[in-house]
Amino acid sequence: LNPLYDRSIDCIHDFYRTFQLFPKYSSLIKDLTIANEMDLVSYLSLVNNPSIDAAASDTDFLLLLNQKKLNYLMLNISFTINQFNTNLATTGSNKLENCLDLVDSLIVKLQAAKVKAVPSEAGVSLFMYGQKAKIDFEQSYVNIVEQKLCDNLIYYSLGIDGFDAINIKRGDLIFVGGFASHGKSVLLRYIAYRFMVDYGLNTVFFSFEVDALTIRNLFLVLHANNKAIFPNTPYIVYEDYKHRKLTEDQADFLFHYAAKDFFTNPNYGTIYVDQPGKSRFNLVDLRLKLSHIEKTTMPVHVCVVDYLTMMYPCLHEKVNVQRSDYNQLIKDFKATALTHTNAKGESAPFVAVTAAQISRQGLADAQKNNNYYSLSAFADYSEIERSSDIALTVLFNQELRIQSKVRIQCLKNRDGVVVENPTDLFIDLKGGLGLRPLAAQSDILSGTLNVLDALRSLDF
Repeated sequence: LNPLYDRSIDCIHDFYRTFQLFPKYSSLIKDLTIANEMDLVSYLSLVNNPSIDAAASDTDFLLLLNQKKLNYLMLNISFTINQFNTNLATTGSNKLENCLDLVDSLIVKLQAAKVKAVPSEAGVSLFMYGQKAKIDFEQSYVNIVEQKLCDNLIYYSLGIDGFDAINIKRGDLIFVGGFASHGKSVLLRYIAYRFMVDYGLNTVFFSFEVDALTIRNLFLVLHANNKAIFPNTPYIVYEDYKHRKLTEDQADFLFHYAAKDFFTNPNYGTIYVDQPGKSRFNLVDLRLKLSHIEKTTMPVHVCVVDYLTMMYPCLHEKVNVQRSDYNQLIKDFKATALTHTNAKGESAPFVAVTAAQISRQGLADAQKNNNYYSLSAFADYSEIERSSDIALTVLFNQELRIQSKVRIQCLKNRDGVVVENPTDLFIDLKGGLGLRPLAAQSDILSGTLNVLDALRSLDF
C-alpha cells in the first residue's frame, strides 16, 4: 500500500473535522503547496488525472470495479492459454509426460487467476446495529436448535478423557505437533477414524509419506480391533496381515465382518485416501482435488493432510522457497477450510487437520520441562500459533514406547479453555496403531484374562 494514500486521507479528514466540509481539489492543492507537502501534491495530481476512470456513486464504482476485474481476468486467461499453446508446440508435443506436465501447469495457473480475481468471495460481513441485527442474532440461535434437533451436530469432540473442553466445528484448523516417529500420523488417523465412525463424517486423507494402500490397510486393521464395536472377536495383528499369516478365523472375521462393516455401514462416513503423485503438489492442486471429489464422489466434511509442510508452498515454481512461504501456506489452508463450497456452490466449511514436525531442540526443551511442550515448539512456523484453532502435541519417547503409551497435550484451544494436563493413551503397536484410553485397555485385558481363566477351569 502507498503511504501517500493514507496521508492524503488524513489531510482530507483534518479539513472536514475543522470546517465540516470536504475540500475542493484546488483548495486542497493550495493548502498542501503552502505547507510544502510537494510529494502529496504530486500524488494527488496523479490521482486527479482525467484519463483515470472515476465513479460518481458507490453503485457506479462497484460496476466499474467488477468490469476491471473481468478485464484483468480475461487478459490473464488469454495470456496463460497463449503461453500454454506456445510451450505445447515447442516442448510438450513429443512426449506424453511433457504434455501432462504442461496441462497440470495450465490448470494450476487458471485456478490461481480465478483466486486472484475474487480473493474474498467467501468473506462475511456483519453490521451489528439496529433491529435487523437483533433478529439475525435470534435466528442464528434458532438455527442451532434446529440443527441439534435433527442431529446435525455443530461441535465434535476428540473422544479423549479430560479433553472435553475441546469442541471442534467446521472451518477449524487442528495442528498436531510431534518429533519424528512420535505418532503424528497415528493421531491424524485416529481423528479421521473417529469422525468417520462416531459422527458419520466424510474425510479426504492426503498422505505424502505413506502409500495409500498401507493407509487403507491400517484403517481396516484398526477397525477390526475396535472391540467396542466387535466384542469377543479375533484380534488382528497387523504384521500377520502383511505377511499372510492370519488364521482362518481371523481372515473370516476381517474380510467378511469388519471390512464389510467399514465399507458399507450406512451410519459411518467415508474415508477417501489420496496419495498425490505430483512432486510439487500445492494448495491449488489440493483445492482442485477437493472440488472434484465434491462433484463426483462425496461431500467433504473433513480434510486431513499428512502433513501440510510436505506440500510445495508456492503456486508457481520458485527458486528459493522461504519460511514465509510455508507460513502463507498455513494461512491459506485455513482459509480453504473456511471458504470450501459443496457441489451446489453453497458454503460448506470443512474441519482441517494436519501436522508439523517439532525440532530436536523443541523435544529437548520439553524433556527438560517434565515432558511438557509449550507453544514455542511450533516456532519453526509462527503461523501455526496464529491460524490454528486447536494445537495438539504428541509425545512417544522410549520410556512411553516401552509401556505402549503415547502422551497427548493441548497447547491451544481457541473456542474454549486450554487443557492444562496432558493425557496418556494406550497405543496398539501390533493392531493397527489404534489409540484407546488406558482404563478401557485395562478392562479389555482384564476381560480377556477372566475368559482364559474360565476356560482353563473347565473339565472336559
